[in-house]
Amino acid sequence: MSKKIVVITGSSRKNGNGFAMTDAFIKAAEAKGHTVTRFDSRLPRLRNLLLHRKSLYI
Repeated sequence: MSKKIVVITGSSRKNGNGFAMTDAFIKAAEAKGHTVTRFDSRLPRLRNLLLHRKSLYI
């Protein structure tokens, strides 16, 4: 059964350990047929959304 997965990352370094672990997770999930959407909280647009919202519904 295929799932839709949302991954929100917050690594301060684009090619750091957290980024590598997230990539490995995403590749494994996609290989099993799941749909994965990744949001990088380092990006200003998402950071502003997270900081200025009391709650986030996805």
